[in-house]
Amino acid sequence: MNDKVIQRIDGALKQINGIQDKIDGVSFEKFLNDSMIMDIISFRLIQLGEKMIKLEQLLKGKYPKLPWYQARIMRNIIVHDYENANPKIIYDTATKDIGDLKQCFLRIKDDIKHISENSLTTKRLLIRPWDDMDVEELYALASNEEIAKWCGWEPHKSISDSLFALHNFLEIKETYAICLKDSGTLVGSIGLILDSRLVKNSDECELGFWVGEQYQRNGYAFEAAKEVIRHAFEDLKMKTIWCSYFDGNEKSKDLQEKLGFKYIYTYKKCDDSNSQEERICHVNSLVRE
Repeated sequence: MNDKVIQRIDGALKQINGIQDKIDGVSFEKFLNDSMIMDIISFRLIQLGEKMIKLEQLLKGKYPKLPWYQARIMRNIIVHDYENANPKIIYDTATKDIGDLKQCFLRIKDDIKHISENSLTTKRLLIRPWDDMDVEELYALASNEEIAKWCGWEPHKSISDSLFALHNFLEIKETYAICLKDSGTLVGSIGLILDSRLVKNSDECELGFWVGEQYQRNGYAFEAAKEVIRHAFEDLKMKTIWCSYFDGNEKSKDLQEKLGFKYIYTYKKCDDSNSQEERICHVNSLVRE
Protein backbone atom coordinates (compact mmCIF):
# COMPACT_ATOMS: atom_id res chain seq x y z
CA MET A 1 0.00 0.00 0.00
CA ASN A 2 2.82 2.44 0.84
CA ASP A 3 4.32 2.00 -2.63
CA LYS A 4 0.96 2.86 -4.20
CA VAL A 5 0.64 5.98 -2.03
CA ILE A 6 4.17 7.15 -2.84
CA GLN A 7 3.55 6.60 -6.56
CA ARG A 8 0.38 8.69 -6.45
CA ILE A 9 1.96 11.42 -4.35
CA ASP A 10 4.82 11.62 -6.86
CA GLY A 11 2.21 11.98 -9.61
CA ALA A 12 0.58 14.85 -7.71
CA LEU A 13 3.96 16.51 -7.09
CA LYS A 14 4.75 16.26 -10.79
CA GLN A 15 1.62 18.27 -11.58
CA ILE A 16 2.36 20.77 -8.79
CA ASN A 17 5.91 21.31 -10.03
CA GLY A 18 4.60 21.79 -13.57
CA ILE A 19 2.14 24.41 -12.33
CA GLN A 20 4.79 26.24 -10.32
CA ASP A 21 7.26 26.25 -13.23
CA LYS A 22 4.68 27.67 -15.60
CA ILE A 23 3.21 30.30 -13.26
CA ASP A 24 6.51 31.52 -11.79
CA GLY A 25 6.89 35.25 -12.41
CA VAL A 26 3.55 35.53 -14.20
CA SER A 27 1.32 38.38 -13.03
CA PHE A 28 -2.45 38.01 -12.88
CA GLU A 29 -2.81 40.45 -15.77
CA LYS A 30 -0.52 38.35 -17.98
CA PHE A 31 -2.26 35.15 -16.88
CA LEU A 32 -5.64 36.67 -17.73
CA ASN A 33 -4.51 37.68 -21.21
CA ASP A 34 -2.47 34.57 -22.12
CA SER A 35 -4.89 31.80 -23.00
CA MET A 36 -2.07 29.29 -23.48
CA ILE A 37 -0.78 29.70 -19.91
CA MET A 38 -4.31 29.62 -18.55
CA ASP A 39 -5.08 26.44 -20.48
CA ILE A 40 -1.86 24.71 -19.32
CA ILE A 41 -2.44 25.64 -15.67
CA SER A 42 -6.07 24.55 -15.87
CA PHE A 43 -5.13 21.23 -17.46
CA ARG A 44 -2.57 20.53 -14.74
CA LEU A 45 -5.09 21.45 -12.03
CA ILE A 46 -7.46 18.90 -13.56
CA GLN A 47 -4.72 16.27 -13.46
CA LEU A 48 -3.86 17.23 -9.88
CA GLY A 49 -7.51 16.93 -8.92
CA GLU A 50 -7.64 13.42 -10.42
CA LYS A 51 -4.57 12.41 -8.40
CA MET A 52 -6.06 13.82 -5.20
CA ILE A 53 -9.36 11.99 -5.72
CA LYS A 54 -7.39 8.72 -5.77
CA LEU A 55 -5.20 9.75 -2.84
CA GLU A 56 -8.25 10.80 -0.81
CA GLN A 57 -9.36 7.16 -0.61
CA LEU A 58 -6.01 6.20 0.93
CA LEU A 59 -5.07 9.21 3.04
CA LYS A 60 -8.12 11.18 4.15
CA GLY A 61 -8.52 9.15 7.34
CA LYS A 62 -5.02 10.09 8.53
CA TYR A 63 -4.76 13.52 6.87
CA PRO A 64 -8.29 14.97 7.03
CA LYS A 65 -7.15 18.61 6.88
CA LEU A 66 -5.80 18.43 3.34
CA PRO A 67 -8.08 20.26 0.84
CA TRP A 68 -9.63 17.09 -0.57
CA TYR A 69 -13.06 18.64 -1.12
CA GLN A 70 -11.69 21.84 -2.66
CA ALA A 71 -9.53 19.85 -5.08
CA ARG A 72 -12.55 17.88 -6.28
CA ILE A 73 -14.65 21.03 -6.69
CA MET A 74 -11.88 22.82 -8.60
CA ARG A 75 -11.40 19.83 -10.89
CA ASN A 76 -15.14 19.52 -11.58
CA ILE A 77 -15.59 23.22 -12.32
CA ILE A 78 -12.72 23.31 -14.80
CA VAL A 79 -13.80 20.08 -16.50
CA HIS A 80 -17.53 20.76 -16.72
CA ASP A 81 -17.78 24.55 -16.81
CA TYR A 82 -14.43 25.84 -18.03
CA GLU A 83 -15.85 28.88 -19.84
CA ASN A 84 -17.33 30.17 -16.57
CA ALA A 85 -14.45 29.21 -14.27
CA ASN A 86 -13.15 32.18 -12.26
CA PRO A 87 -9.62 33.03 -13.53
CA LYS A 88 -8.72 34.74 -10.23
CA ILE A 89 -9.48 31.58 -8.24
CA ILE A 90 -7.43 29.49 -10.69
CA TYR A 91 -4.54 31.98 -10.49
CA ASP A 92 -4.61 32.18 -6.68
CA THR A 93 -4.70 28.38 -6.44
CA ALA A 94 -1.67 28.11 -8.72
CA THR A 95 0.37 30.83 -7.01
CA LYS A 96 -0.58 30.41 -3.33
CA ASP A 97 -2.44 27.24 -2.37
CA ILE A 98 -0.30 24.90 -4.47
CA GLY A 99 2.83 25.68 -2.44
CA ASP A 100 1.17 24.70 0.83
CA LEU A 101 -0.19 21.52 -0.71
CA LYS A 102 3.29 20.62 -1.96
CA GLN A 103 4.75 20.91 1.53
CA CYS A 104 1.96 18.70 2.90
CA PHE A 105 2.70 15.99 0.36
CA LEU A 106 6.43 16.16 1.08
CA ARG A 107 5.72 15.73 4.82
CA ILE A 108 3.48 12.74 4.09
CA LYS A 109 6.29 11.17 2.07
CA ASP A 110 8.65 11.68 5.02
CA ASP A 111 6.08 10.07 7.34
CA ILE A 112 5.74 7.06 5.07
CA LYS A 113 9.52 6.73 4.79
CA HIS A 114 9.85 6.79 8.60
CA ILE A 115 7.13 4.18 8.97
CA SER A 116 8.67 1.93 6.30
CA GLU A 117 12.12 2.11 7.87
CA ASN A 118 10.79 1.19 11.32
CA SER A 119 8.09 -1.33 10.42
CA LEU A 120 7.74 -5.09 10.28
CA THR A 121 5.62 -6.91 7.74
CA THR A 122 3.96 -10.30 7.33
CA LYS A 123 1.84 -11.74 4.56
CA ARG A 124 -1.26 -9.83 5.72
CA LEU A 125 -0.03 -7.26 8.21
CA LEU A 126 1.93 -4.04 8.50
CA ILE A 127 3.33 -3.73 12.03
CA ARG A 128 4.34 -0.10 12.24
CA PRO A 129 5.04 2.69 14.75
CA TRP A 130 2.02 4.44 16.24
CA ASP A 131 1.10 7.97 15.17
CA ASP A 132 -1.23 10.69 16.49
CA MET A 133 -3.31 10.19 13.36
CA ASP A 134 -4.31 6.77 14.72
CA VAL A 135 -6.24 8.27 17.61
CA GLU A 136 -9.78 7.82 16.23
CA GLU A 137 -9.23 4.21 15.20
CA LEU A 138 -7.54 3.52 18.54
CA TYR A 139 -10.52 4.94 20.40
CA ALA A 140 -12.92 2.76 18.40
CA LEU A 141 -11.01 -0.35 19.52
CA ALA A 142 -9.89 0.62 23.03
CA SER A 143 -13.33 1.78 24.17
CA ASN A 144 -14.40 -1.87 24.12
CA GLU A 145 -14.97 -3.13 27.68
CA GLU A 146 -13.89 -6.71 26.93
CA ILE A 147 -10.55 -5.58 25.51
CA ALA A 148 -9.95 -3.29 28.49
CA LYS A 149 -10.84 -6.05 30.96
CA TRP A 150 -8.18 -8.45 29.72
CA CYS A 151 -5.59 -5.73 29.16
CA GLY A 152 -6.09 -4.42 32.69
CA TRP A 153 -7.00 -0.83 31.93
CA GLU A 154 -10.13 1.29 31.83
CA PRO A 155 -12.08 1.41 28.56
CA HIS A 156 -11.32 4.65 26.75
CA LYS A 157 -14.16 7.10 27.37
CA SER A 158 -13.09 9.78 24.91
CA ILE A 159 -10.66 10.68 22.16
CA SER A 160 -8.62 12.44 24.85
CA ASP A 161 -8.11 9.11 26.65
CA SER A 162 -6.81 7.58 23.45
CA LEU A 163 -4.51 10.52 22.75
CA PHE A 164 -3.12 10.23 26.29
CA ALA A 165 -2.48 6.51 25.72
CA LEU A 166 -0.73 7.26 22.44
CA HIS A 167 1.59 9.84 23.97
CA ASN A 168 2.40 7.93 27.15
CA PHE A 169 2.27 4.24 26.28
CA LEU A 170 2.16 3.59 22.55
CA GLU A 171 4.41 6.10 20.79
CA ILE A 172 7.51 4.54 22.33
CA LYS A 173 10.32 2.36 21.09
CA GLU A 174 9.35 -1.19 20.03
CA THR A 175 5.60 -0.59 20.35
CA TYR A 176 3.62 -1.03 17.16
CA ALA A 177 0.20 -0.63 15.62
CA ILE A 178 -1.04 -3.80 13.91
CA CYS A 179 -2.60 -2.85 10.56
CA LEU A 180 -3.98 -4.75 7.61
CA LYS A 181 -1.42 -4.45 4.83
CA ASP A 182 -3.94 -4.03 2.00
CA SER A 183 -6.19 -1.38 3.54
CA GLY A 184 -4.14 0.14 6.37
CA THR A 185 -6.97 -0.58 8.83
CA LEU A 186 -5.84 -0.57 12.46
CA VAL A 187 -6.70 -3.89 14.16
CA GLY A 188 -4.63 -3.91 17.36
CA SER A 189 -1.37 -3.27 19.15
CA ILE A 190 1.78 -5.22 19.90
CA GLY A 191 5.06 -4.35 21.53
CA LEU A 192 8.21 -5.40 23.30
CA ILE A 193 8.47 -3.85 26.76
CA LEU A 194 12.11 -3.40 27.70
CA ASP A 195 11.68 -2.26 31.31
CA SER A 196 8.73 -4.18 32.79
CA ARG A 197 8.72 -5.84 36.22
CA LEU A 198 9.26 -9.21 34.50
CA VAL A 199 12.48 -8.11 32.80
CA LYS A 200 15.65 -8.69 34.82
CA ASN A 201 18.42 -8.39 32.24
CA SER A 202 19.21 -6.29 29.17
CA ASP A 203 18.77 -9.29 26.88
CA GLU A 204 15.19 -9.84 28.03
CA CYS A 205 11.89 -8.18 27.15
CA GLU A 206 8.18 -8.65 27.67
CA LEU A 207 5.75 -9.22 24.81
CA GLY A 208 2.36 -7.55 25.03
CA PHE A 209 -0.43 -7.53 22.46
CA TRP A 210 -4.16 -7.14 21.86
CA VAL A 211 -6.46 -7.22 18.85
CA GLY A 212 -9.80 -5.41 18.58
CA GLU A 213 -12.79 -7.61 19.29
CA GLN A 214 -14.21 -7.35 15.77
CA TYR A 215 -10.87 -8.47 14.28
CA GLN A 216 -10.34 -11.51 16.48
CA ARG A 217 -10.52 -15.11 15.22
CA ASN A 218 -8.59 -14.17 12.07
CA GLY A 219 -5.13 -15.18 13.27
CA TYR A 220 -3.84 -11.59 13.32
CA ALA A 221 -2.46 -11.76 16.88
CA PHE A 222 -0.56 -14.97 16.16
CA GLU A 223 0.79 -13.66 12.84
CA ALA A 224 1.93 -10.37 14.39
CA ALA A 225 3.42 -12.05 17.46
CA LYS A 226 5.43 -14.51 15.36
CA GLU A 227 7.05 -11.64 13.47
CA VAL A 228 7.74 -9.54 16.59
CA ILE A 229 9.26 -12.58 18.32
CA ARG A 230 11.51 -13.09 15.28
CA HIS A 231 12.47 -9.42 15.47
CA ALA A 232 13.25 -9.70 19.19
CA PHE A 233 15.51 -12.74 18.80
CA GLU A 234 17.17 -11.99 15.45
CA ASP A 235 17.36 -8.19 15.31
CA LEU A 236 17.47 -7.20 18.99
CA LYS A 237 19.43 -10.30 20.10
CA MET A 238 17.12 -11.02 23.01
CA LYS A 239 17.61 -14.31 24.83
CA THR A 240 14.33 -14.45 26.76
CA ILE A 241 10.87 -13.06 26.04
CA TRP A 242 8.34 -12.90 28.85
CA CYS A 243 4.58 -12.85 28.38
CA SER A 244 1.68 -12.94 30.83
CA TYR A 245 -2.11 -13.11 31.00
CA PHE A 246 -4.81 -12.62 33.60
CA ASP A 247 -6.43 -15.71 35.04
CA GLY A 248 -9.45 -16.61 32.91
CA ASN A 249 -8.13 -15.22 29.63
CA GLU A 250 -8.10 -18.55 27.84
CA LYS A 251 -7.60 -16.98 24.40
CA SER A 252 -4.31 -15.40 25.47
CA LYS A 253 -3.25 -18.57 27.30
CA ASP A 254 -3.86 -20.70 24.21
CA LEU A 255 -2.14 -18.25 21.90
CA GLN A 256 0.96 -18.02 24.07
CA GLU A 257 1.18 -21.81 24.20
CA LYS A 258 0.81 -21.95 20.40
CA LEU A 259 3.70 -19.49 20.12
CA GLY A 260 5.88 -21.78 22.23
CA PHE A 261 5.80 -19.97 25.59
CA LYS A 262 6.20 -22.13 28.71
CA TYR A 263 4.60 -21.54 32.10
CA ILE A 264 6.97 -20.17 34.78
CA TYR A 265 5.00 -18.84 37.74
CA THR A 266 1.83 -17.15 39.01
CA TYR A 267 1.50 -13.99 41.08
CA LYS A 268 -1.07 -11.39 42.08
CA LYS A 269 -0.97 -7.88 40.64
CA CYS A 270 -3.14 -4.78 40.63
CA ASP A 271 -4.40 -3.87 37.20
CA ASP A 272 -4.26 -0.34 35.77
CA SER A 273 -7.99 0.34 35.93
CA ASN A 274 -9.53 2.75 38.40
CA SER A 275 -10.59 -0.14 40.66
CA GLN A 276 -6.97 -1.24 41.16
CA GLU A 277 -8.35 -4.76 41.50
CA GLU A 278 -5.85 -7.40 42.58
CA ARG A 279 -5.90 -10.14 39.98
CA ILE A 280 -4.12 -13.44 39.40
CA CYS A 281 -1.54 -13.23 36.63
CA HIS A 282 0.22 -16.17 34.97
CA VAL A 283 3.71 -15.66 33.56
CA ASN A 284 5.26 -17.54 30.63
CA SER A 285 8.61 -17.29 28.92
CA LEU A 286 10.14 -18.13 25.56
CA VAL A 287 13.88 -18.74 25.37
CA ARG A 288 15.92 -18.36 22.21
CA GLU A 289 17.20 -21.68 20.97
